[in-house]
Formats: sequence, structure tokens, C-alpha cells
Amino acid sequence: MGSVHLSRTRGNQPVALKVIRRELAQEQDFRVRFEREVQAARSVQGYHIVPVLDHDTSGEQPWPATAFVPGLALDDTLATYGPLPLPAMFQLIGCTAQALHSIHAASVVHRDLKPSNMLLGSNGPQAPAPPSYAPTQAPAQTPGRSPRRTRPPRAPARWAPSRARAPWPW
Repeated sequence: MGSVHLSRTRGNQPVALKVIRRELAQEQDFRVRFEREVQAARSVQGYHIVPVLDHDTSGEQPWPATAFVPGLALDDTLATYGPLPLPAMFQLIGCTAQALHSIHAASVVHRDLKPSNMLLGSNGPQAPAPPSYAPTQAPAQTPGRSPRRTRPPRAPARWAPSRARAPWPW
């Protein structure tokens, strides 16, 4: 979808800046979905949520900026250090549940929660920032027309069972 860069605000605060690939930015359908996902992500607040600090969805290359979380992704941690000790696993489960509660409380569903997106910072696990969120409401459609779907979003191997039941479960 794009590349992530460590950047800084005018006040010298570190942020993770995700710059969307130019070819995606040229697609109007993508821009509409991206804007909707950024707005949904901005509505989510919680202790274990990486907040969206700023964004530009109308420029030549759209981008969201999120708080920078120093640390490793869960998959990198497991690959480097092996299985987590039991107390750390319990903390991971509890913090992830709190993050999902915050996401669902904002009427948003997380479509891409996986080990490579879970950031392990000094304050515990942090759920990833957009565009891994999507509104629970279906997108507006032209009456009598279905939205164009060319491929399933995100990784099917990590779908929740409720999403995997339908041929196109989004």
C-alpha cells in the first residue's frame, strides 16, 4: 500500500508517516475508501491504540501520520526471541482485548490484526493505525449496483470465522 517513514512534527515529536503509493493514489475508488478508513481510525481512542495524529487524503500522495511506537512488531519479536513467557502472553492478550474493545466501541472493525501489525512498545502492545480499520457500515452504493470487488482485502488466512463464511465477507 505504501512505505512507512520515521518523521517529525514541527514540534519535533516523532511520528510514523505512511506515504501511499502513487499508482494507488491515482485511483478514485481507493481515495474514497482511504478517506473513509482514516476518518474511522481517527474516531478510535484507547490506551493500546496507535492514534492518528494528522493526515492528508487529497494531495498527490495521500498519507496518515500516527504516533511513533518505539519497539518491535510481534512477529519480529517471536522470530528473534522465540515464544513469549506466559506472563507476557497474558499481557498481550489483555492489551489486545482492550484495544479491540476501543475499536468496537467506536463502531469500527479491525480488518488486519496480525502479528506483523502488533507493535510491542514500552507501554505494552499497540494496535496498528490505518488503513487497517474500516467502518462497520457498508459504503454508499448506486441503487441496483454492487461495489466493484477484484480481490479480498487483507490476509484471508487471518480472517475471523465470521468473515470467512461468505464468499466476499466485507
